[in-house]
Amino acid sequence: MYLVAHDDKTLGIAKEISTCHLRASPPWLHIKLIPSTPFFESILYTEVLQAEASAWRGLDFVITGTYKTVSGRVPRWEHVQTFDEITRLLRVAKQGNWDVVPFLRSGSGMMSNCLYWHKKGYKLAWDALLGAMNYSYPTIRKHYEMKPFFRNVYIIKTALLPGLVAFMQTAMRIARDNTQVKELLSRDSNYKEGSAEVAKRIFGTPYYQLHPFLFERLPSFYLEVSGATICHADKGECFYNT
Repeated sequence: MYLVAHDDKTLGIAKEISTCHLRASPPWLHIKLIPSTPFFESILYTEVLQAEASAWRGLDFVITGTYKTVSGRVPRWEHVQTFDEITRLLRVAKQGNWDVVPFLRSGSGMMSNCLYWHKKGYKLAWDALLGAMNYSYPTIRKHYEMKPFFRNVYIIKTALLPGLVAFMQTAMRIARDNTQVKELLSRDSNYKEGSAEVAKRIFGTPYYQLHPFLFERLPSFYLEVSGATICHADKGECFYNT
């Protein structure tokens, strides 16, 4: 399991979680400090998962988490990634032979929900980024209303990780280098819950840009298109929780 933090304070929280809840940090839990970028937790694909490939390649599953989702420092409507829940869903993943078991699962149609919260700029950026990655518009449109998962916290079979990591790395490169995509992602996300200080420090603008909201949904798209089996539904072992 990789548990990520982004500064000394949150690193301390992550370490406290591992010792308080587990008495001592076990060898399977790896706490990683990631840089603060407009991609937020999605940077774990380049800074952690790619760098740690030799460590997880021989395992069955990798689990990802953040100091927020495990500590409970998330909005009250979101699901907390407790170690009891991690254990339960790891059993679900193994017994059900699921490729992916997300921790934050949404029952809302992806694009309609994003248009409501982030306005039409989200759709423009989503289409442009995936188009630049050589996905056809019919394929992109077909998955507009997929049921996404968020924050890049999940249990995943290691067999799927190389492809997902490569996909996310390509998406980040295009987001940085493609002039059209870069401009679209820099638009106001209309996120009202964020800190003005964080917006200015991370994005250089008085508002949160679209990067984190789009990139936390990209793994859902990649895995859906790839035909991965994802455990989420309106009821059952992996019921929608956001």
